[in-house]
Amino acid sequence: MKFFWKAISAPRQREPLRQIIFRKQSGEIHQFYVPDWMLSDSAKFIESLRVEGLEHALPVHGFAHSEEISVLEALLTSSNFPVPKKWNEAGSEFTPGHVSVTLEAPMGFEPFVRSVAKIAFHYTLKVFSDLSEMNLSLERSKSSFGAEARTAS
Repeated sequence: MKFFWKAISAPRQREPLRQIIFRKQSGEIHQFYVPDWMLSDSAKFIESLRVEGLEHALPVHGFAHSEEISVLEALLTSSNFPVPKKWNEAGSEFTPGHVSVTLEAPMGFEPFVRSVAKIAFHYTLKVFSDLSEMNLSLERSKSSFGAEARTAS
């Protein structure tokens, strides 16, 4: 059975996201994440269940912070669903395990090359002081060209 996990910045630590595990009439298990905005609005909760095809499913297990369990129970009760007897790992048929996750973040090649070039350029200016002096004289010549252009017009 699968359910949602929230990664914590500390290595090898995780905790389940706030969710309710439903069993459809066909026997299929489905996890349903309950975001903050849904906690106080049973109409949105029911509509979201309807969209997922879970309006006739049975809640069999729940995962939440211990302080949020009563809120989820009230949400289920106000939506005419039975409250699951199993919360978090207590009486769980789920076995803990480790999952290796690889995260890929697409990045355009151009910004990558530009950032490396920028680092190399500033490193070169910092290390080779002669180049930075040349850069200053270039700035002086730019300003003098601007002064000549203003006086000519």
